[in-house]
Amino acid sequence: MRKINFLLFAISLIAISLFANACGSRDDSPGDSNNNTSNSCANVSGLNVVQNGEMLDFTITSSLPGPYEITFFQTQSGSTMGSTIVVNDKTFSKSINNFDGYTLEANKAYTFRVRRICSTSSTSEWGFDKNLTISGNFCKTPIELKVEDYFYNKISWKTQSFSSGIEPSYYQLQYGAQGFSLGTGTTVDSNVNYYYAPFVAGNKYDIYVRSYCSGGAGWGSWVGPITFLASVTTACVAPTYASYSQSSVTSTVFNATVAYENDGVSQYQVSLSTSSATPNTSNLTDISAPNNVTFTGLSKSSNYYFYVRKKCANNTFSSYFGPYLVKWN
Repeated sequence: MRKINFLLFAISLIAISLFANACGSRDDSPGDSNNNTSNSCANVSGLNVVQNGEMLDFTITSSLPGPYEITFFQTQSGSTMGSTIVVNDKTFSKSINNFDGYTLEANKAYTFRVRRICSTSSTSEWGFDKNLTISGNFCKTPIELKVEDYFYNKISWKTQSFSSGIEPSYYQLQYGAQGFSLGTGTTVDSNVNYYYAPFVAGNKYDIYVRSYCSGGAGWGSWVGPITFLASVTTACVAPTYASYSQSSVTSTVFNATVAYENDGVSQYQVSLSTSSATPNTSNLTDISAPNNVTFTGLSKSSNYYFYVRKKCANNTFSSYFGPYLVKWN
């Protein structure tokens, strides 16, 4: 009986020792990193960090989901512990200019380490050091992409003020119907940080922007998409309808006021004559939207034909709407 009790006591001590080793504890000091984990929370098997322009792309190799904790510090500082961030995903990206509130300096080497958080009191060991020298040879990424002027469909963005990165030489926009794939949309280059887009009211658009830097840095990363529902039409499209009202002047003369579809901001060219043929430029009158146009001194015994087209950017024009019959009745 005494031997059995002693054997049970010994087994209990072994079990307690194994349990203590397995649980581990949250240790906020990485200590020496040997790319190893030894307790039961050891479910991280690798870390990779690659710079892609302004972004650092992280890949954590683990057999179990997060959260994970990343520590980083300047390699030459001799530190064993730096600032930390907690992430839930195994793959994620962070900007070197806003690394959860920190800025990573160009041309400096940084060390990154990872561990898995199993509970509030249990983590794996720090490990899997990844050393990376931050490059400043990248084109600054645009920020705060938005449509700031709903009346004119003005797209705007800003340039980052961070010291890391190269100032853009120009920008490139790409937009299209909501859900379009990059490379299939409409592409526009701009030397300024805004663009008046030719959108159609009622349509939803996805919008992207990126920067280009000369001197070898090339293209920056795309920003977007933002999705925008246009409330006015600024595209170079012809009006699709017209209507008119009339007022009698004499027994043989009347006036007619013609209203036509317009975007509320653009200029239009209109014509009214007794010929149904497409008007020549000498018979056109410029009208600013959203004004209607009134024609006076019309004969009650004649038929008139109305044409209208939109005046667009760079002195271009839409096709005509017309001929639209206007007569006394």
